Amino acid sequence: MDNPLISIIIPVYNVEQYLSRCLNSILNSDEKSFEIIVVDDGSTDSSPQICDDYSRKDKRVKVIHKKNGGVSSARNEALKSGLISGQWVCFFDADDAISHDFLMIDDNNNNADLIEKDFWFVSDMPDYSIIKKTNRNQGIKTLQDFYFKYADFNFRLNALWNKFFKKELIINHRFDESFGLGEDFLFFMEILPNIKSYRYCSNGYYLHTKREASAASMFQNKREAWKNYYFRCIEKLRNSTDHQSEDCKLVGYSIMYDIYIRNMYGVKKELDEHQRQILHNCLKDMKWKDLKFLSYRRKVRLYYWHLKEKYIHAI
Repeated sequence: MDNPLISIIIPVYNVEQYLSRCLNSILNSDEKSFEIIVVDDGSTDSSPQICDDYSRKDKRVKVIHKKNGGVSSARNEALKSGLISGQWVCFFDADDAISHDFLMIDDNNNNADLIEKDFWFVSDMPDYSIIKKTNRNQGIKTLQDFYFKYADFNFRLNALWNKFFKKELIINHRFDESFGLGEDFLFFMEILPNIKSYRYCSNGYYLHTKREASAASMFQNKREAWKNYYFRCIEKLRNSTDHQSEDCKLVGYSIMYDIYIRNMYGVKKELDEHQRQILHNCLKDMKWKDLKFLSYRRKVRLYYWHLKEKYIHAI
């Protein structure tokens, strides 16, 4: 078989009730030039058997079985497996699905490094009813446009599942396995310096299932874990920008101040001494240019906090 156009990586862990829906939606796609790399992450239900059954029926489905290590570990196993042969790489969730035309890519997008498509939020089984439809077409024409949009909280989507990445862009990068949540955002920030062209493609949509028992929903109920995650992101963003271009660095800083610093400032009385010191140092050292990709209103609020920390030492 000739090399496929698209390689789809799907981590699988105890999703027996969703997995067939996911795989069938891909196998029934209008686009036929693809391969599916399913990584069974030590499932204890019938998911491993389902993966193997699909692999026996369709040679485009390749299966890796491994000990449980989490989503990042499973994705890394696929990235280093040598099985990826597509021009584009996608990361899907095993409890989601796609429309029949989602994998179709227009010829005029072939030179892009990153392609993004629309997605719909749907309810959990058995209905999978539509909750919300999104439109990612924001008229982005230049890389600067993309930076401004990605730094915008109302537009930015940290998830990877509605994106197509050029293989060369990501094949040598790895997910940080020490992060149990938020790994998509940190992975994207690592490859951001290598993205030279972005395209929006209107063909199809990704169907993301809103599950009560998902990692994201469980995480939202753990306030302490939420704070610890934010501070780990702050530390990583502050310490991982030396090799980046000035604009890429400022995208990271804009997001760091607008999301992580802003949210932690709102609960600073709950922070321990070490966390308060990190917050204080970040605000004290902040420069106006660090907020380049934020709206003027957001810049003003953050800069006011900067002045307080620099001259009043309020924390």
